[in-house]
Amino acid sequence: MRSADAERALTAAAAPSGYGPASIQSAYKLPSSTAGSGRTVAIVDAYDDPNAAADLAKYRSQYGLPACTVANGCFKKVGQTGTSTLPGADAGWAEEISLDLDMVSAACPNCKILLVEAKSASKANLGTAVNTAVSLGAKYVSNSYGGGESSSDTSYDTKYFNHPGVAITVSSGDGGYGGDPGWEVFGGTSASAPLIAAVYALAGTPSSGSTPASFPYAHTGSLNDVTSGSNGSCSPAYLCKGGSGYDGPTGLGTPNGTAAFTG
Repeated sequence: MRSADAERALTAAAAPSGYGPASIQSAYKLPSSTAGSGRTVAIVDAYDDPNAAADLAKYRSQYGLPACTVANGCFKKVGQTGTSTLPGADAGWAEEISLDLDMVSAACPNCKILLVEAKSASKANLGTAVNTAVSLGAKYVSNSYGGGESSSDTSYDTKYFNHPGVAITVSSGDGGYGGDPGWEVFGGTSASAPLIAAVYALAGTPSSGSTPASFPYAHTGSLNDVTSGSNGSCSPAYLCKGGSGYDGPTGLGTPNGTAAFTG
């Protein structure tokens, strides 16, 4: 019988399961070749992932994507105020960070990536990191974190998330699964936020003063409408059940190319 450590070593060495970049690009009809070249997608998370660059390099090498490193100017990591002073490391958040970097890579291999690490998971620090990402030139900002509502939310919206002409994506709730070191499989909206931020980057720079969150509502015919499935029972039913048009579990649908993300 193999020891648990031996099993973990085998898992780490095995080929990844789940969907890779080619599958994601095919499913959502995303452009390849040089699409997204020169555009920067920002990832905002809390705490430091000391292995971010190494994990990113491993993922991109595994799937034959072009290198994205600090040295070639593709990848940059900063603290929440934009300096080289980074927060303390956290293993749980490191998984989220690596997932986010990989999903941007999968959807937009030619995009540059800016990782902004907040010094804690407070709304104030994460919000400050969002402002920093925008100040550093990012037009697409992914936020994969969540928290309870509070009476301060409207002021947070004004102070940290009011950026006309910038596409800001956020996780809306769900879950993923994985475990030991090595390749892991994740899903849910933690993967969706960076993926959709990268799709916005593929679609092109939002027009000045625009509200990119509204773009899909003006181009619903350019989305794959998910019309079946459910995640529970609700009243009204559409909040938990897939159907024609907008529904709770799937929103307006999934990308079908990039037309729904322009404006």
